[in-house]
Amino acid sequence: MRSNVRTDPEAGFTLVETAVAIVVVLVVTASLTGLFVSTTRLTHLHGDRQIAIQLADDAMERVHALKVAALLTGRDENSVRAQWNSPLEAVGGMLASGYTDLAYDADAAGGDGASAVLPTEPLPVTLNGLTYRQHFYIGTCVRPAGTTSECVSTAAAGGAGRSDVIPFYRVVTAVTWPGLLCEGGECAYVSSSLIGSKTEEPVFNTNTDAGELDLTTVMAATLYNDVTLPVTLEFQSSGGTGDLKWSAVNLPPGVSIDSSTGTVSGTPTTAAAGTYATRVVVTDVYDQQDYVAWTWNIRALPVISTSNTATLTAAGGTAYTRTFAATGGSPALVWTATGLPPGLGIAPATGVVSGTPAKLGTYSTTITVTDSYQQAASKTFTFSVPALAMSVAGQTLTAGTAATITIAASGGFKPYTYVATNLPTGLTMDGSTGVVSGTPAATGSWTVAVRVTDSAGAIVNKSATWKVT
Repeated sequence: MRSNVRTDPEAGFTLVETAVAIVVVLVVTASLTGLFVSTTRLTHLHGDRQIAIQLADDAMERVHALKVAALLTGRDENSVRAQWNSPLEAVGGMLASGYTDLAYDADAAGGDGASAVLPTEPLPVTLNGLTYRQHFYIGTCVRPAGTTSECVSTAAAGGAGRSDVIPFYRVVTAVTWPGLLCEGGECAYVSSSLIGSKTEEPVFNTNTDAGELDLTTVMAATLYNDVTLPVTLEFQSSGGTGDLKWSAVNLPPGVSIDSSTGTVSGTPTTAAAGTYATRVVVTDVYDQQDYVAWTWNIRALPVISTSNTATLTAAGGTAYTRTFAATGGSPALVWTATGLPPGLGIAPATGVVSGTPAKLGTYSTTITVTDSYQQAASKTFTFSVPALAMSVAGQTLTAGTAATITIAASGGFKPYTYVATNLPTGLTMDGSTGVVSGTPAATGSWTVAVRVTDSAGAIVNKSATWKVT
């Protein structure tokens, strides 16, 4: 028999051994190729990220090279709102309402943001054939004085007064670039910085003689004013050097600020009704800044919104409640009424008319609401406390078939007492409810008479023909 074992040490590999060796080499080579490709990609990603970090640092240096007073220059409201409404996913959390307040240049024309020094549109930068984009987001926040707490929005500061918090600008710079290994094919690197808004030169302020500028006027968290009514607000400051410049952000239409005195004055227009996040800022010659901020709620003149087209019916001797409503007007609103039915009154703070009518009749009632600026609106309503009334309708019943008929009175003063005479045989009346029930026992025609008496002694009599077939 033939042996397959090689005995000659000088003999070469067999065809099978050669094929197996080639397969092994190919498998190992394929594995190493995949590893090489992955390593190359990660190396490129790391290199791209290092460039992005440098570009983010460059963007932040661009921010710090500006005076704080110029950070918002050219960033108009519409452009900033558009940017914040569709932020980068990596940035969205930093712009949340409880974290950062929106900030913009109130003097910038719409659309200027794209060409601002710190633009609202991304700046493209191409390096090594790859296009990066620099993004600038700027808002404001406050930090409780004397703490290391997180810088939060004014609303999230829990109502702390201006003297209890330190104001900051929150600047977020982000760099994005295309990358296959990043989610959605876009990579991002984000950095942020807080810049104190009371010290105008965050990096190169060499002035050591300027006293700290302090805007000393304290505003309530929310201020109310009515449209078409003149308003004047005076603001005071201490410290600082040289002539002071006053400016304001988000004033209502019709209101302006005197840049030399800080006096805010004017007459809010009818179209100004709404809520404004207003800020008054004072700046000295060394660009030190301080500000006071509040929510300015401009109210339309008060109007009673409850309709007066229908008569308001209140039953005598029965508890009655109705709420009247108004729109506009600066709080607190005060309600008054004249000509209400006896027994009814109006709550001054809520506009609720309530009570128990004590006298029948029809009343022309004037409801008035007055706001804190003595602006008033009135409307006339008709109240009716109706007299006792009752109707008795004719009936056709079937002998031997159970029947129930309810006779209901209205008006007057409850409770009522009912008495019926000449009912068909087999029927009876409940004197307290007016319900006639039973089974008619005979055919024929009856003239049924019903009398109702209310608790005040008023009486109404009615009759009708009832047939039983």
